[in-house]
Amino acid sequence: MPGKAAQVALQQGKDGKYSGKATVDVPSAGTYAVSLGSAAWIDLAENGQVISSIGHGHGPACSGIRKIVRFTLHPGRHEVLLSRSNQERVQVLIERTD
Repeated sequence: MPGKAAQVALQQGKDGKYSGKATVDVPSAGTYAVSLGSAAWIDLAENGQVISSIGHGHGPACSGIRKIVRFTLHPGRHEVLLSRSNQERVQVLIERTD
């Protein structure tokens, strides 16, 4: 659910990097930021289709936020796809920003 941080367990691939996915139920249309506590690639999918991001950046210094990617989302269930991580667990926070 947006607004609550969660730890997502990832699986190690043959390349030694970790990947995995989680689901999030978006209650209303808007711009949402997906924030990670460590480096990884972030994609979002709706109905099996990857959604293009509308912006990205980093969190404030000393905030514990490593990466932020923004998406325009519709209400409903979405998949958060994480890949290319060096960590087997990633902290994820999704928040509406508009």
